[in-house]
Amino acid sequence: MHHKEIPDYVAQYLLERAIARLPKEVLEVLVTLSPEQIEGLAKVGRAFDEAGEEHHHLVTFSVH
Repeated sequence: MHHKEIPDYVAQYLLERAIARLPKEVLEVLVTLSPEQIEGLAKVGRAFDEAGEEHHHLVTFSVH
């Protein structure tokens, strides 16, 4: 089940957990990206979602 409304305290927890799982090197790069570059990454992610690709393809892409 997917909920569209996530309480702020839950979103904060999930954000902290997601960030904590990122390798330090990845986080160091992400924080240097411009809003436009982040939007480019988001577009790629949405394209994967719309294509209905399996999760392992997205993981493989995100690693590279």
